[in-house]
Amino acid sequence: MGFLMLVLKVLKMSSLMKVVKISIITNNLGVDFYSYNEKYTQPQMITVNEIKDNDIFLPTNINNLIFNLKNDKDKILQTLDLIQNTFNRNNKNIIYRPV
Repeated sequence: MGFLMLVLKVLKMSSLMKVVKISIITNNLGVDFYSYNEKYTQPQMITVNEIKDNDIFLPTNINNLIFNLKNDKDKILQTLDLIQNTFNRNNKNIIYRPV
């Protein structure tokens, strides 16, 4: 997780912090989207298994998939912890990279 934390650290020092928004997506057996809805106490992983002609169905409201770097720092870190815990249980290597 070193690379991602470095990116967050650099962005925090920037004036862009107020306007930058990110979405966190992983790929395992399908495409995993991470949604944060106020109804839940932790982020939800939503997997889309079927990809046809390079089109991916967004499984929820786009607003639930986007994090604001300034306002959602705790949500982002909680999502990253969820990813790390999920993939560590499955003995998978985790590679963080920007897309």
